[in-house]
Amino acid sequence: MDVRKKYNVTHSYTVQPVTLADGHLLDKFLLILQEKENEFGKRVEKNLIVPSNVVVRASKSGKSSGEKHHAFLNELLRPLVGRRFLLFLDSWKTQADLIKFRAVFPNQDSQLLIFPEGSTGHIQPQDLSLFRSW
Repeated sequence: MDVRKKYNVTHSYTVQPVTLADGHLLDKFLLILQEKENEFGKRVEKNLIVPSNVVVRASKSGKSSGEKHHAFLNELLRPLVGRRFLLFLDSWKTQADLIKFRAVFPNQDSQLLIFPEGSTGHIQPQDLSLFRSW
């Protein structure tokens, strides 16, 4: 098997929390779980307990996508931020789209900054602290 990217074989879920500039972790986050059909089956949906501080989505890979990132921006981040904010994100193509960002935050004095590719494990707050043990 030819594996070009490590995340192609290491992720069956994605956790996307938000850390404030002062280092505090917000209590709401996005959780993407791996499911065969890109959506939860009836049994899973019936038995899945979702706390109010978690936005849960399903994907075949367990990774984010444009649709999942839109849910992160719209359902999770939008209610939590004020008119002015600065958002740092990975360089993943699903996240680094300024047009999609502006579609959710059209009239806010906000900025989107993208971590350079390959630097995430060295400078992203969650990778240096929260996810270090995983």
